Amino acid sequence: MSPNTLYIIDDEESIRQAVSFCLGREYRIKAFSTAEDALKALEDDPPDLVLLDVVLPGMNGIEALRRMVTLNPGIRVIMISGYEDAEMIEAARKLKAYHYILKPLHLATLRQVVGEVLSGSR
Repeated sequence: MSPNTLYIIDDEESIRQAVSFCLGREYRIKAFSTAEDALKALEDDPPDLVLLDVVLPGMNGIEALRRMVTLNPGIRVIMISGYEDAEMIEAARKLKAYHYILKPLHLATLRQVVGEVLSGSR
């Protein structure tokens, strides 16, 4: 059985690298610095889970989430952000994001949440 595919969409290279290092042995990781690039890839190679930053250059994470849900209504997305913004959290919740994790990322917590979402316990 092939590993689950995770998209990490974050404009910070250090975040993409840390998540890839932390989760790369368990999952197939595809990293993107923009939502636009991830949306293009989503059509040909849909992921099992997306880790999506809220603040991105160009299209922001909430708009990207909206488009992802339109393209793939069952998509599982965990939002990540450096900002605890109640309005953003509510927008993500309404669009059926599974979780909203604040930066700095605690990789052990991230690994646990990713496992829970993929196993269906979230």
